[in-house]
Amino acid sequence: MNTIRIPKRFTNNVCESLLEQLGNTSEQIIDVQLPQSLAFGGSLSSEARLIQFLISVRRKSKFLQFSTYKSPRSMDEQLDDLSGHAYGLVAFYLADNFRFDAGELADRRYLLQHVSPYLKAADSGDFARTGKGIAANLLMLQGARSEYLRPLYKGNSPKLRDASSIELAIKNILLFLAQNKTEKHLLEFLTSDLSLSLRELVENIDDHASQSLDKSRINRNARGALFRYHRINAHKLSYETELDGPMASFAGGTASRSLLKGKRDTPLLEMSIFDSGFGIPCRWFGRASDEIPFADQVKYTKRSFLEGETTKKSGDAAGYGLFRLQQVAKRLHGLIEIRTCKVNIWRTFRPEDDLEGQLSWMGEHSEMNDISGTRVSLIAPVI
Repeated sequence: MNTIRIPKRFTNNVCESLLEQLGNTSEQIIDVQLPQSLAFGGSLSSEARLIQFLISVRRKSKFLQFSTYKSPRSMDEQLDDLSGHAYGLVAFYLADNFRFDAGELADRRYLLQHVSPYLKAADSGDFARTGKGIAANLLMLQGARSEYLRPLYKGNSPKLRDASSIELAIKNILLFLAQNKTEKHLLEFLTSDLSLSLRELVENIDDHASQSLDKSRINRNARGALFRYHRINAHKLSYETELDGPMASFAGGTASRSLLKGKRDTPLLEMSIFDSGFGIPCRWFGRASDEIPFADQVKYTKRSFLEGETTKKSGDAAGYGLFRLQQVAKRLHGLIEIRTCKVNIWRTFRPEDDLEGQLSWMGEHSEMNDISGTRVSLIAPVI
C-alpha cells in the first residue's frame, strides 16, 4: 500500500511534489492521510487544489482508503469535522473506505450519510450550512443522490435552469458572503457576470466530468464551485506568497502594500470551479495528455479564455464562460489561475499591470506534473 500524507499547508509546490510521488508509484491500493483542517482555515484556492489532487489519486488507484492524522477523537467526531470542508465531502465520495486509529472502518455507504446533510442544504439554498467559515459550496457528485442541485438545475434533472434563476442563486451566495453594506453592493454588482459565467462553465463541465475521451461514462465524477470570503492581513499575505507562484505574483513584495492600502486587513473573494474530467487540452485534441506537446497544451488552455472559444461542440455553450470570468477578474483587479493537464498558468489584473503593460500569462514555460480534471480560481479584493 502506498501512503500519501496531506500537510495542513497545501500549496502549489506541495501539490506538485505529491503528484510526482503519485506518478512514481505502481501501487493500486493507496491510503491518503488527511488533516482535520487546513492551515489558516485553508489558504486561497488550497481547498479546490486539494480536491483536484484527490481526484487524481482516485484515477490512479484501484482501491482508495482515507485516514486522518492521529486523533483522540471518536470516528463520528472526526467525520463531522471533515464534513464541514469541501475536500472532506469529496474524500467521502471518492473513498472505498475510511480508516481510524482505533481500527474502526467506515465504508462508502456510511461515508455518504455524512455527505447527505450538505447536499440537502445546498439543494435548498441554505448556503450557510454548506461549509465552515464564510464559505458556500456547490458540489455535484454523480451517484450521491443529489447530483443536480436545484439552485442550478431544474429539479433532479440534468437540464440547467434559466439565466435569471441561476443569477438569483448566485446573488444569494454573494450576499451571504458579504460582511457589510459596501461589500454587499459591490458583490451584487458582480452577480450577473458571475452567474452567466458559472452557468456556461457548469454546462461544459457536466460533460467534461462525466465522459471519458471515448464518450464512456466516468464513475464517481465530481464537479463543483467553491465560494470563499477571506479577510487577509500582512501576516497571512506573507504566508500565501512565500511558496505560491500565483499569489506571489498577485500580492508579493510591494504589491501587498498596494493591496492592503494601509489597512490592517482587506477582504478577498474566491470562486474556484473544478471538474474531474480529462483536462482542457485533452478536450481540444481528443487525445490523452501525454500525447499532446506541452506548448500546445498551453496554447489551447489560453485559447479557452478568448471570447467565443469552447471545447463543447453541442448544447448552449458559446465560449463565454472563462472569458466572462476573466472580465470579472479584470474589473476587480484580481487574479485568475487555471490548472489542467500539465499546465498551471495565471494572470493578474492589478492597476499597476495596466500601467506597465504586464497582462500576459505567467507560468506558461513551466511544465508541471500531469493532473486530472481542471481547476479555475478567481481571487479578487472586495474593496
